[in-house]
Amino acid sequence: MRIIPVIDIMNGQAVHAIAGHRDYYRPVQSAVTESADPVRLLRALKRRFGAEECYVADINRLQRKETPRCVLAELAEVGLPMMVDVGISTVADVNAIESLQVDRVILGSETVASLNVVAELVRLFGADRFVFSVDMKNGQLVSSNAEWQGLSPFELAVQAAAVGIRQFILLDLSAVGTCRGVSSTGLCRQIRTRVPGCSILAGGGIRSVEHLEQLEQAGADGALVATAFHNGILTAADVQRFARRPTPSVTS
Repeated sequence: MRIIPVIDIMNGQAVHAIAGHRDYYRPVQSAVTESADPVRLLRALKRRFGAEECYVADINRLQRKETPRCVLAELAEVGLPMMVDVGISTVADVNAIESLQVDRVILGSETVASLNVVAELVRLFGADRFVFSVDMKNGQLVSSNAEWQGLSPFELAVQAAAVGIRQFILLDLSAVGTCRGVSSTGLCRQIRTRVPGCSILAGGGIRSVEHLEQLEQAGADGALVATAFHNGILTAADVQRFARRPTPSVTS
């Protein structure tokens, strides 16, 4: 199981994301490093936890605001594969970041315009390039797309799979940064059963090894972690132990 560090960037700094309330995000205070500089933080995560990949969300871009520095290009120089959420809505948005050294682009239900856009991106660039993020708040789908109103997170995931998506993120924004526990294990089991062979990452609320074990038993391939690294709850030994364990069969 992959334990993937998360870096949320706003106004050029790494910030502590809390429950999706972006107006209240503040520079991160971490046991990993004293700096809120995203590059220094990523290097510290790589050094301490042996991180082999990372998830990066550019909050400025997600909110359609100016970004004061090209942090993504600087992070790419650290040498870790990155999956990035920059608020993709259209095919043109992906074309605009093609010059950046990004391994996988996140297509979030919060921002992507339609499944037609998803299908076209898969056709143009291949399914391996994209991860579809099922964005939720308290288990309810988050989307600006009127066509998706009334859909459950599971229904949208199935529709995304039908247009070629093979990699998913299950992200409960209301749980991010709260350490209150994971809420997506049931959804993970549903998708694992309905879309065999897909990759599933889950994030939001992870506080402990027990939460990681719950996700593992639900069939998740990986977990997105930030706060539990910064407050010292998860250790390098925990990360390595899970990295050596294959994803088990789904249990009910």
